[in-house]
Amino acid sequence: MKKLIWITKAEVLADYVLNLTFNDGSNKTFDFESYIEQNDMYKPLKDKKLFDNFKLDGWTISWLNGTVDIAPEYLYENSIPCFDEDPGMQAAEEQAPYGKK
Repeated sequence: MKKLIWITKAEVLADYVLNLTFNDGSNKTFDFESYIEQNDMYKPLKDKKLFDNFKLDGWTISWLNGTVDIAPEYLYENSIPCFDEDPGMQAAEEQAPYGKK
């Protein structure tokens, strides 16, 4: 059985890129740029001011007074985990020759 997932925090990292924190504590990044281009419903979000003006509605992020939103499960499954959330990745980075000073 899948557990319920929702967004507890969101912040803009770059143009059309949000850092998302989920209720299970995971921290992930989602780049909306191609998503906006491929989905007509999201075309208004090409306006960066509008995109940056999202709201957390207790479940997910939404725009335009809740008329545009995206399923938190989709964001969870299709976003990129931040490195600080994966101790194995962090250890690998520390051991990599390019990471040593």
